[in-house]
Amino acid sequence: MIFMRRMRPQDVASVRALFSGAGAPCPEPEACVFSFVFEDAGKILGAALGRAAGDEGELCAFFVDPARAGEGLEAGLILCVLDLMDRHGVACCRCDITEKTARPHLLSAGFAGGAGSMSAPTRHACSGHADNR
Repeated sequence: MIFMRRMRPQDVASVRALFSGAGAPCPEPEACVFSFVFEDAGKILGAALGRAAGDEGELCAFFVDPARAGEGLEAGLILCVLDLMDRHGVACCRCDITEKTARPHLLSAGFAGGAGSMSAPTRHACSGHADNR
């Protein structure tokens, strides 16, 4: 069963391993307090990492195991990050992820903008499958 939830300190090593195993850049997860993971049978298979300063947020990175691609999990994770930012007074979230494969997921989560930098308002409803506390 898939379960989306906020990232916990004990998830940091698994999140780093997930990103590095795919050769994907991973910011310092400890600094990304607006972050979610999804797990299946206790194994973390995806993460979206976000941070904020004042009312401006940043989606730093997101990754989902390629075996789970096409299930909408990427957009679901991103929407959970945006929803949590909104609940903490963050008005806008930017994203400088430039990989072409990321763009469709960002667009489906409400981001707009050019190839280099995209942004989204945080006024989104998160999937009901996440524990946002």
